[in-house]
Amino acid sequence: MSQRVLWHGTQTEVVVLIHSIKQHCTCEFETSGKRIGDCSAHQMLLNQRALDGLLFARRMAQRLLIEEFSEARTVNSER
Repeated sequence: MSQRVLWHGTQTEVVVLIHSIKQHCTCEFETSGKRIGDCSAHQMLLNQRALDGLLFARRMAQRLLIEEFSEARTVNSER
C-alpha cells in the first residue's frame, strides 16, 4: 500500500531540497542506466515525517540565525 507524501514548503525550498538530494545521491545503477537500488536520500522522500522534520529544522535554523545576529547587532550598537 502506497502512502501519499506532500511537500508543505515553498517552491524555493523544494528546489533546495532537490539540489541537496542530487548532491547526496548514492543510488546504484546497472550499466544500462536502470536504477537497481534507492539510496537513503531518495528513500527519505517517501517519508512524510522526515520531510516535515527537514522543513521544520530548516526554518527553525534560519529563525535562530536571524535572532542570534540581530541580538549581536543590538548589543554591539549599545557599546
